[in-house]
Amino acid sequence: MNTRLIPHPIDLLHATVIAALLLLVLTHLPASYQSYKIRQRVMAGLLQADPAKELVVVNALNGNNLAQGWTDSTADTHAGISIEPHSGIITITYPADIDGGNKTLVLIPMYLRENRVSPLADEVHSHTPMVAANILWTCTSSLTLSRTTFIADNLGTLQSKYAPTACRFSYR
Repeated sequence: MNTRLIPHPIDLLHATVIAALLLLVLTHLPASYQSYKIRQRVMAGLLQADPAKELVVVNALNGNNLAQGWTDSTADTHAGISIEPHSGIITITYPADIDGGNKTLVLIPMYLRENRVSPLADEVHSHTPMVAANILWTCTSSLTLSRTTFIADNLGTLQSKYAPTACRFSYR
């Protein structure tokens, strides 16, 4: 008796589905992992800006130049950090291996007074007393949406897909 093994149609279907899923995983996993690594480095650079944010707040409360006392000591780490002396805007510049290099996230200090948000520099130069808790930070990337012209005029250049969620949208 001559019996040949004929594969069952369901087995062929399962094998085809598994092969298709394997192909998808193998082609998309490296790209996802690369994006994950870039987002982690972006977050590390954002955390390195915390001392600069604290310095801007202290200088604002004391009525000083907002960048007074700042030296960028992060040249050998994840990002370069600079403070614009008049506005207090902090720019985080990322190296070449992140989104092509020289891309930025921008942290913009704003001040909340009587249900109105305005640039921190406007409040510092008005010489009215300020409270540290009323200083708000807005983070911007390349596609940040904002209703405030001052924020929209000071966007970062890092692609939004690599930026933290807080740096993609601004409700101010």
